[in-house]
Amino acid sequence: MLPVDILLELIERILKDPTKIFEQEKLNQYHLFYRLDNERYLVVIIKKALTGNYFATMYSSGNSIRNIHKGLREIKP
Repeated sequence: MLPVDILLELIERILKDPTKIFEQEKLNQYHLFYRLDNERYLVVIIKKALTGNYFATMYSSGNSIRNIHKGLREIKP
């Protein structure tokens, strides 16, 4: 586990300077922020709702973008 302040700084860094952003619009709308750091991708998922945007989760996807996400609409190259 990371200390909360370090975790929040990491999330902020990914959201401020992502490598790629994908949008998922199925039942719910999500934005997936990918950032390449040290040859590993970190992903922050933000849920968009009528009442606002919410942090959903964050995880490492390894050295590539997940195949399921590659088919989503890319917002930022």
